[in-house]
Amino acid sequence: MYEVYSCNHVYDRSGPVGDRQLYTPPRRRNEDGEIVENKVVRKYAPLRDAALFPNFARLAEDQKMDTQGLYLRRERLEGAFALPDELDTEKNRTVALDWIRRYGVLGLTPHPRTGTWWPDPRGGEGDTLKRFVYEAWVANASLRLYEAASSEQDVSTIESIFRLSDHYRIPEGSAPRFRSPKQARRAALEEVNEQVETRLELHGFPKTYERPDGAFMRSFGFRSLLGAMWLQMWWLLTTTGEEGISRCPWCNRIITIEPPVPVENPQHTNARGKYKTRKDKTYCNDNHRAKHFYHYERKPLKEKIAWRKAIAAEQRNQT
Repeated sequence: MYEVYSCNHVYDRSGPVGDRQLYTPPRRRNEDGEIVENKVVRKYAPLRDAALFPNFARLAEDQKMDTQGLYLRRERLEGAFALPDELDTEKNRTVALDWIRRYGVLGLTPHPRTGTWWPDPRGGEGDTLKRFVYEAWVANASLRLYEAASSEQDVSTIESIFRLSDHYRIPEGSAPRFRSPKQARRAALEEVNEQVETRLELHGFPKTYERPDGAFMRSFGFRSLLGAMWLQMWWLLTTTGEEGISRCPWCNRIITIEPPVPVENPQHTNARGKYKTRKDKTYCNDNHRAKHFYHYERKPLKEKIAWRKAIAAEQRNQT
């Protein structure tokens, strides 16, 4: 993590060039007005944050980001594609800057060094504001599809998301696309798997770790923050039952995703040890915590007190 991040155009003699980019400048101005190097101030292991992907996926929904003109598409990340200009708004810029200042850029800009493709942690031409919005929106759609398919098979939610899918093409006002909840569930999970595979193809890779006893174990590495987040979604998709998954008691939304097995090698960013879930992170937000408390504790208590008062009043009247 660097001291300063920015979101601006790149300029040449003719003015701004291309889309606004999310990046960290090589230099910054300190409190005394001097130009100093923009240094790394913190390193962290993304996969130790079990709420990383859910938090990213909720940005578009909870922060009410501007996402006009977006739809799910099935194409590989190697090919750049045009995104609507309506995504480049000040609201989206504020949300994106707040995110990268806490977590860093997504890692969509190739590093300038030659050889194997690797993302530049400073961001740049690939880490545009519009691409950040698109990735946050796809993460949100994918997580909502999984939740709808895995909990109560919410066919209406699946239908509404697929109406924004380039692959399924369900126009507004048309008849339901799916004949049964089972068919809807299958289609939703296939779409989620497609989005997971699309990103892990470029941003993840298989890796072998050596355990303390000398044995080797299979695992997965990541090249970028985006890869780490979608690795969590991969864990979620391939998990049997609800093991390692934490849901909000009020709305049933997924809030944390634990890895299926602890990573053994301490030399890598996803360092050794079992990842622990924050014990205080049991609700999506304070509003849901308050609603759950009122509905399941405060309201039953008030009803019980009212019932006792009614019984006591009836007994007094009888005497």
